[in-house]
Amino acid sequence: MTSENLHENRQAITDLFFAYAWHFDRSEPDLGAALFTDDATIDYGPAMPPLHGRAEIGSRVATGLSEIFEGTSRHISNVSTTFDGDETAAGVAYVYAWHRYLDGSPEGYLWDQ
Repeated sequence: MTSENLHENRQAITDLFFAYAWHFDRSEPDLGAALFTDDATIDYGPAMPPLHGRAEIGSRVATGLSEIFEGTSRHISNVSTTFDGDETAAGVAYVYAWHRYLDGSPEGYLWDQ
């Protein structure tokens, strides 16, 4: 991979992290889920079982956005991407997420990577 391709690919992955936050915070679960592959897995931590595949991700996020959260705000930083050849990459980012709940529970805050 050339250095120009490396830079372009790294930027595309960073943009993907940002698009994830953008669509979910705008309550657009279908557009957010469309960012994932059919065999993707999201693990939101021990309070919820992992989500598998684009369809389940979209469905569960849509439920959360309509039945649990009044508002959300995700902030992505410190994106780090490594490449293993031309076809495989791994990315990690820090996430700060704020949640306002429909049931009036205290606001939620999450920091993770």
